[in-house]
Amino acid sequence: MIKRIVTRLGLALTIAASFALSACAPTDQQKLDTNLPSAVPTAYMLFYDKNSDTAADSEHLLMEVAAVMESSKTIKASVNAFRSPDEAADQDTLRAKAVLAFLVEHGVDASRVMVNPLGVADAIGHGDDGSALQRVEIFLSPVTAPAT
Repeated sequence: MIKRIVTRLGLALTIAASFALSACAPTDQQKLDTNLPSAVPTAYMLFYDKNSDTAADSEHLLMEVAAVMESSKTIKASVNAFRSPDEAADQDTLRAKAVLAFLVEHGVDASRVMVNPLGVADAIGHGDDGSALQRVEIFLSPVTAPAT
């Protein structure tokens, strides 16, 4: 009987702890703030597996892009997406749209992101796996206010 009570008490404590932790989960703004780099890069690059529109381990990098863009509403992004010749003709478009969707989901206004599916790319760097062809380049550029 004592064993049952201890088991039930342990289960109750586990449930209570999970509720407490979920209540302390960071907000979207806190997630963006923690991903804001101290020095803002102007270019980012993601590499993809063949026929994929999700880059491995890209969430942190894309959160950083969203944080940078949300830190200054004058920053715009150009998303240049590429594919290898043996991928579907719309694979570059799917990659670019996936990046756009992520940024919009994290608070970036879609009008500040230019999506450029550019088709088959020249390889950059070395590698036989094709990932140098299967990429997305994100360029950030500040937009200055017009002189008055």
